Amino acid sequence: MVLDTSWLHETLTQGHQGVISIHYIALCTGIVNWLLNGIIWYSFSQTPSLLIKSHLYLFYAFAVTNSFTGFFTVPTYINLIIHNNLNCPRWTILIGSTFEIALDRIRSLLSLSIAIERIHALVRPGDYYFLDHRKVAMRVCLVALIWGIIDAIWMVCEDGLQVIRIHCVTTASSGPIFHMYFLLSSIFFGILLTVVYFFFIFRLFYVKEKQILLNKKISRDYFTQANSLTVCVILMVLLFSVVPCCLYLYDMIVGKVFFMKWGPIITVGYHLYGILSFFFYNWKHRDIRAALHKCYPVRWWFESCNPAKYQQTPCLSNLTEKTLVRKTLERRPPVPTVSTSSGEEEFL
Repeated sequence: MVLDTSWLHETLTQGHQGVISIHYIALCTGIVNWLLNGIIWYSFSQTPSLLIKSHLYLFYAFAVTNSFTGFFTVPTYINLIIHNNLNCPRWTILIGSTFEIALDRIRSLLSLSIAIERIHALVRPGDYYFLDHRKVAMRVCLVALIWGIIDAIWMVCEDGLQVIRIHCVTTASSGPIFHMYFLLSSIFFGILLTVVYFFFIFRLFYVKEKQILLNKKISRDYFTQANSLTVCVILMVLLFSVVPCCLYLYDMIVGKVFFMKWGPIITVGYHLYGILSFFFYNWKHRDIRAALHKCYPVRWWFESCNPAKYQQTPCLSNLTEKTLVRKTLERRPPVPTVSTSSGEEEFL
């Protein structure tokens, strides 16, 4: 194994640290990531107009991937805490680490595809508008899924099931070839994503508004919101995925344990940008925000606990209807009247 010698020396000199605070942080962030992106997943499934109007198929797949990442972290870290991060059973690697590796590869390809799709929308807006976005997203997801499965199988089978680690560190559970491939490929995807990202930012700031899409304000608004969401989501991927992989690669190059002392910083990074992407989905895209507010399970709970309070609160549709009626009455011309001999007014 790549870092087994370094870990053994570290354990002999410093002692076995066991479970530290970063493992609890990883577990908590995994649960939050699973729940928040699960809400996005449910909101998208209940609001098909998000996919049809704004062409957010890849963002939908990205949210599903983040939700699965959080879900499969939970059993892995519960098992790690129970065994004090030592001599974890093989099912931890087979269930937790394999899914984490596969989902990381899927997420990398989805992030790169999102950036390329938005650049295509800026450079060739006419072609982008008539593109079959659902078909493109399905092809991207299929390629990402196959690649992720190959990575997961390679990680488990390179050294065989009998030599799966005596400790519970995910990135040290693979053979030396896969370990080097995984980190280098992650950094390569990060550099490529960075180049594409900055090119996207350049095009975004210098493209003229009349060249962006259609003359219709609604279409231009959807386009702007998707671009703004892309800027935030990809930036989170660069900060919380590429940077931790570079730190782990440094440990491999020097052959000593420096940054791996911090524990599962790559896993925590996955969950951090998964959690932050939830708030960016909510903040940067108005239709996603409306769908989330409509589908919040928390809101259902409050409504069931305090039905009287929510019944008294006027809903948005009622307010809109009342506003339209009031404005219609204000714009209606006055009804002409005539005065009779008795001084009373009669309507014509």
